[in-house]
Amino acid sequence: MMGVKMLGIDEDGVLRVEYDDEMKGVEVAAATAEQIEIGDLVGEKSASKLKDLVPYNGIVNVEGLHRPLLAIQPGDATVFYVFANCRHRVDPPMPMNYFSNLIRPVVTKTSAGLLLENPAEFGAGMIKKAIKMHDAKAIEAWNIEWECKVLGWKDEEENCVVVGNSPQFKAYDVDFEWGKPEVVRSGSNNRFDGTVYMHQGKSGGRSVDLDIGLEANAMDNLEKDEEFLMGMA
Repeated sequence: MMGVKMLGIDEDGVLRVEYDDEMKGVEVAAATAEQIEIGDLVGEKSASKLKDLVPYNGIVNVEGLHRPLLAIQPGDATVFYVFANCRHRVDPPMPMNYFSNLIRPVVTKTSAGLLLENPAEFGAGMIKKAIKMHDAKAIEAWNIEWECKVLGWKDEEENCVVVGNSPQFKAYDVDFEWGKPEVVRSGSNNRFDGTVYMHQGKSGGRSVDLDIGLEANAMDNLEKDEEFLMGMA
């Protein structure tokens, strides 16, 4: 690729290529693989299928490295945040009765296409893996990055779902001498498009109440989704 000036990665982790104005472009070959789905190319055992589909072995790219020359873009990205208790994750660990705030969002990113093409266990497995990897080293790395960049919370991030609250907080047991609550809702200061607050249901036991905040059209579509509603029943 003559004319390429620099390769880099932007703040979203996307490869960026800068080239000279005189560059005439590159030749692109398009093909259809009817027997292969996107999910087949992004799993743990996808390497052999990629080699069959694109024989990139022995090819040297612009960085002089042997890497796949295939890009997969299965659809819009979606981001899942879940706030995890970090008392036992930090080093040294804090006692579980530590009163102050010690939580951090664990971030899982994938594509909407992959979520739609796979069962619910696919997304749940990714979230479980991300939480498991959120150990003391990961927390310390985030702290160092925060000190360098002073990172802020971005409520406005698109295609984002944020799950919070704690099963330790018995919302329906709270009584300010007015009687126990009939229903529990989050405040408007903590609500935006994509928020989900979970707490033990009013009936107790293993019941769970969901407080979901969505943009109006999205909420309307969710309320018409019979498969989702049956799953929640």
